[in-house]
Amino acid sequence: VEPIAGFQEVSNYLKNKVARLEEKDFTIALFGAFSAGKSSFSNALMGQKVLPVSPNPTTAAINKIRPVSPDHPHETADVKLKTVEQMTEDIVASYGAIGVHVTSLDDAYIKAQKALDVELTDERLHVHKSFVRAFAQSYEEFKDALGTTIRTEREEFERFVAQENRSCFVDSIDFYFDCELTR
Repeated sequence: VEPIAGFQEVSNYLKNKVARLEEKDFTIALFGAFSAGKSSFSNALMGQKVLPVSPNPTTAAINKIRPVSPDHPHETADVKLKTVEQMTEDIVASYGAIGVHVTSLDDAYIKAQKALDVELTDERLHVHKSFVRAFAQSYEEFKDALGTTIRTEREEFERFVAQENRSCFVDSIDFYFDCELTR
């Protein structure tokens, strides 16, 4: 299809797909509700507990299990933190949902206790308070690192996945793991 007018994009897509299959570079994406068993299923595929089970629905971030390389040794992770813009969008939405107006991350940090003191009549909004609490607990620690990628070892990776006061700042994580599935 390459020489046919209008098929250049399709041709490039198919060539890319062939190259990825030849290099055994593919993605398995798991989607599901909170506590549906995504991490447990992933762990079963890899033959051991690699992904910690997240205790909170608000700790969801994209976690990729990747093959090791000379630059990415076994059980290391690249944790990509949200940008200031991404974090601001998330925090403005959560504060707004519970009726507190904020304009910046610093403003949100200052108003955290005010947001946490709001009486909620809708139980579904407690997830926003949980996010505000997590943000306020670690904002000082992560505010200067927003938009960067942090290289960590497995223990720290697990904290970024399972502890909400860390995971709320995470955009995505690439975890490098050597097993039959990733070879």
